[in-house]
Amino acid sequence: MHVQLKDVEAGGGFQVLPSGEYAAKLIKHEEYTAQSGNPCVKCTFEVVNSKFAGQYLFDNFTLVANSLWKLKQFALAVNFPATDAEEGFDTDELFYHAENEVILLTVSKSLNKNPKTGKEQERNNVDGYKSMETAPTDDPFGDDVPL
Repeated sequence: MHVQLKDVEAGGGFQVLPSGEYAAKLIKHEEYTAQSGNPCVKCTFEVVNSKFAGQYLFDNFTLVANSLWKLKQFALAVNFPATDAEEGFDTDELFYHAENEVILLTVSKSLNKNPKTGKEQERNNVDGYKSMETAPTDDPFGDDVPL
């Protein structure tokens, strides 16, 4: 395969977004085990609104008792029917139900040390989830600000 890289910048492919709320959809999820031994789900979301449409946001759900509040918030945002099922549910059911469902992600920025380079770098954090039913019905600022 032949490629030409003359006009390609050698930077990272991800833009850090301003803090705010973004309409986004889950496009990928993957179960894994953290170094701590805890079960986790890694998620990739694609922003679908504003000038940041097409950008990606990432979040991890750690499936332990003191972290399940975030998973429940996500399940409620995507209107997952088994959210309060007494017998529980398989997380695959939740994430397959949620794929391509547009929801609101509350996003912030933070500085974190890059484990490969040791340098501080800015990154986005997904702090919460809401259903689109809670979104404002009109955007007086246009496309220049997050939803």
